[in-house]
Amino acid sequence: MPTQSPNTDIQAIENLLNRFEISIAAGIASNLSDLFCEQATALFTGSSNLIRGRAAIVSTWQRHMDKWMDIKIDRQDTLVRIHGDVAWATFYWNGEGTANQSRYRIENERWSAVILWEEGDWRFTQMHTSLPYKNWEAHKL
Repeated sequence: MPTQSPNTDIQAIENLLNRFEISIAAGIASNLSDLFCEQATALFTGSSNLIRGRAAIVSTWQRHMDKWMDIKIDRQDTLVRIHGDVAWATFYWNGEGTANQSRYRIENERWSAVILWEEGDWRFTQMHTSLPYKNWEAHKL
């Protein structure tokens, strides 16, 4: 069971979010595996299909990270709620990176995640992202 201390569990979830961001910015998809439940699902910006399972999510991130370099992420307005062994978080990502020799800046990418207490740790079990716009090229710097 979770620690039963809301502050301790919220800090543990903040640590999960930080580890996720550090792995993405460093381009190390293999570090993501321990952060997800085995049966996790994800729906990412630009993806038309639900991604099912930890291995498929990590593989999707690997393909994404193979295209990007010099990634910077700034998470804002994080809200975490916990009920028993289930938690959820919402936040915005602002960031930038380089793909195909072009620099991009993204603002207010919307994120939501459902997080489950599993095997003695908080892990992502569902993740969803969306952007408030459709024209990717408009974000070139």
